[in-house]
Formats: sequence, C-alpha cells, structure tokens
Amino acid sequence: MGKRIFISESEKKSIRKLYNLFEDLNDEYGDEEYIEYGGRKHLSTHGSPFDRGMSDSYYGRDRTPHKGGVGGKSGPYIEDLSDDEIHSYHSGYDYNEESGDRKDWGDDDFNDHFDDDDF
Repeated sequence: MGKRIFISESEKKSIRKLYNLFEDLNDEYGDEEYIEYGGRKHLSTHGSPFDRGMSDSYYGRDRTPHKGGVGGKSGPYIEDLSDDEIHSYHSGYDYNEESGDRKDWGDDDFNDHFDDDDF
C-alpha cells in the first residue's frame, strides 16, 4: 500500500478551486472535434467555419463564409475570416452538399391538400 498523504483544509480548498477552474474551462471550450475532408482536417465544433458551411448547406442558404453567431459558446457572427477559415467554410458546405442532407421543411405535403383555386 502507498504512503498516506495528509493535507490541510487550506490545501484542500486550493485543490478544489483548481479543480473547479479546470471544469469551467472544459465547459467553456469543450473538446475540439475534427472532420477530415478534401485531404485536410477541419475543426467542426459548433460555430466553426466548417460547421457554419455545413449548416448553411443543410438549411438551403447561400454561401456566406462566416463563423460563430449561433448562440451558446460559438462567439459573435464574424465574416472577416482568414484564407484557411474561408477554405474550411467552403469545405463544410461541400461536405454537406455531397451528403445530400437537407432540412425537411414539410412544404411538399402542405401544398398537396389544396387546388390552385384555393389561393
């Protein structure tokens, strides 16, 4: 059995503060997620340029390279991007276009219930 270590209440409080600080930092920044596409690794966490490109494609929006602006911890909406970020945005858009994933707005079924004379 290993040695027992005794620490004071003051040291315990300091350790708890450090632990809570690291927990807060993890909550704020979270784990970074990446998607490999087009021979490059792209940061794909919520609000990243790659994520915003995927979302714009999914919702049928035009290409407007940006990052952030989606609430939570994504930061403000920013269009002033570096060349790498612009590339990542377009890669995210293309990635989703290739998947064919689209928001189902449910419009098709709505119009099937009416004749042109109803409007």
